[in-house]
Amino acid sequence: MIKVLLLSDLSREPARLLIKGISRFTNSRGGWRFYQVPPAIRDNPRHIAKIVNLVHDMDIDAIFGQWKGIDVSIARRLGIPIVLYQRMEMIKGFPIVHCDNDAVGKMAADFFMRYGNMHLTFCGFRGVVWSDERIRAYLASVGEGIVPGFYANDNGEDWMAMRDWLLNLPKPVGIFCCNDVNAKMLIEVCISNGLRIPEDVSVLGVDNDSFTCNITSPTISTIELDFERIGYQVGQYINDSLETGKRNSNIILHNPVGIVERESTPSLQISDEYVKKIVDYMKTHFTEDIGVSDIIREIPLSRRSVELHFRKVYGERTIYRVLLEMRVEKMKELLVRTDLPVFNVALMSGFKDNTNINRVFRSIVGYSPKEYRETHR
Repeated sequence: MIKVLLLSDLSREPARLLIKGISRFTNSRGGWRFYQVPPAIRDNPRHIAKIVNLVHDMDIDAIFGQWKGIDVSIARRLGIPIVLYQRMEMIKGFPIVHCDNDAVGKMAADFFMRYGNMHLTFCGFRGVVWSDERIRAYLASVGEGIVPGFYANDNGEDWMAMRDWLLNLPKPVGIFCCNDVNAKMLIEVCISNGLRIPEDVSVLGVDNDSFTCNITSPTISTIELDFERIGYQVGQYINDSLETGKRNSNIILHNPVGIVERESTPSLQISDEYVKKIVDYMKTHFTEDIGVSDIIREIPLSRRSVELHFRKVYGERTIYRVLLEMRVEKMKELLVRTDLPVFNVALMSGFKDNTNINRVFRSIVGYSPKEYRETHR
């Protein structure tokens, strides 16, 4: 029986999904046993001796989690696989689970820029590296014209400053929040001060922490990250490391899966009649053997004009990209709901050439159809 010491805050859903992913890997191998360390011990460098004693006394085989007070030399002497989460710098011999924050920021920008007539800004956590990375990518993607943002403390102490900032923003405004906790705090300040969600302020978070998103009113739209799949990969690494004795310093990167739209953002209303006709046609026919040329023939404009209209609504996402996204969404549904082979799922979703389906699916979702099925059933 493999014993894993968890240094994770299991009150947050992302951490629970990571552990769920590890468990999915272990289920086919007889199961592993997990032990959790209280945050007060995990985060305090003075308590590292207690963690070391736990490893020895309980005969721990591996460690996973947010070891903020790690002493590298002591950790190496433990001689067991250690996978670190939410740590920015690389440490030789210890793989890091890290989010592709550039992709998160770009996805948020692409989402808000669809609306066209909305001012854009952001709300991050002060002095938090992953928050800064997401916002930096968001700013780069939005470009000029963004409204100055706000950096909050995660303890809610600057509630009044956030209120003043929100009340003085031009409306309507879309706010990209660095995570769902940040978004929840912002929505509560808006509601307390008479700002309507999403009519005055549209809010997008990150993580898809279902408890946080659904307990908030209005519920939070958010960027979903593939925590469970990454947990599965962590399980694979620990297992392989224990079997081979090899350690590495790889980054185990988790990507944004997509946007879960709830009540904090408006439903996209496409005012451009040509773009609306294109999207409606694709929604009706995407499972058929159609290409971009077939779609454009439905519009009495040149291909160049159609593409310009489409870009004004969808930003960098082309007609072909949106068509692929519709087909991949159908594939995701069938992969979870049925036991059909991937080839049949692809055909039923509109992919007539199965040659590049793994590459296309991975480029949009972040992993292969087989991996998606394994981690979402």
